[in-house]
Amino acid sequence: MNCRGTYIVLISLVLGLNTLYAEPQKTTEADISTWRKLAAEGDAAAQYLLGGSYAFGNGVPKDEKTALDWYLKASEQGHADAQVSLGMCYEDGKGTSQDYSKAASWYRKAAEQKHAFGQYSLGNCYATGHGVKQDFEEATNWFRKAAEQGLASAQWTLGVFYSEDWAMGKDFKESVKWFRMAAEQGHAESQAQMGRHYLGGMGVPIDNAEAAKWFRKAAEQENSTGQDGLGLCYRFGFGVPKDYVTAYHWYNIAAVSRKSAAIERDELALLMTAEQIAEAQRRSSEYLQQRQQ
Repeated sequence: MNCRGTYIVLISLVLGLNTLYAEPQKTTEADISTWRKLAAEGDAAAQYLLGGSYAFGNGVPKDEKTALDWYLKASEQGHADAQVSLGMCYEDGKGTSQDYSKAASWYRKAAEQKHAFGQYSLGNCYATGHGVKQDFEEATNWFRKAAEQGLASAQWTLGVFYSEDWAMGKDFKESVKWFRMAAEQGHAESQAQMGRHYLGGMGVPIDNAEAAKWFRKAAEQENSTGQDGLGLCYRFGFGVPKDYVTAYHWYNIAAVSRKSAAIERDELALLMTAEQIAEAQRRSSEYLQQRQQ
């Protein structure tokens, strides 16, 4: 596999991640007291919750080593969420030295219990060769298991794999199928990819109105691919009325994190009057200020 291929895989995995393991809601002293008592008695769920509290500093001082210890206790009792969290600790070197082999081992234990994020994480290991021998067919197998359970990040990753010609071969109809599943769950990058596929007729008939619709959904979630695509639609009148001011506005928003959008914005500016540019910049400034509030 070449360097470009490895790069695309890594990017797809990063973008595919969802908020399944985001910071939990605020924990109270009473919660900690209850969990500590139950954890001492061997309750795996309480051990897992204590691990999460220490991992995020939620209700207790942040202590990654203590978090790891509690995750380990729960994992050894077969608690799948704890096994995934423990795998993440080893993968990221939190509370311990980084160890991809141990990360893959704990992800596998969770995956074998049909834990969707465990399956996705194990697929990640096979895709990147972290802790296991790189194997795209095996990665696809685990991604598919997670995707079939409805995990949007896995559905997105399968969409990328089928559109980029990995082990299973390029298949735009299959990529659209998986992107659509994730997009309908609100996965922003998948929504942007649906826009690209409808605009280019990849796996679906060309439909500019559908393309603009999906780009807008992604753009409204502050996804730069969607913002860039929506700018393109307004510049050329794909599925929406041609409108240079609105096109410049979306290019300008996307350009905050996307260099190609800045180039497209500057090229469009050559076709615009000074008044149009000023109006587009005003809209962009107002939009960004609203998002920062």
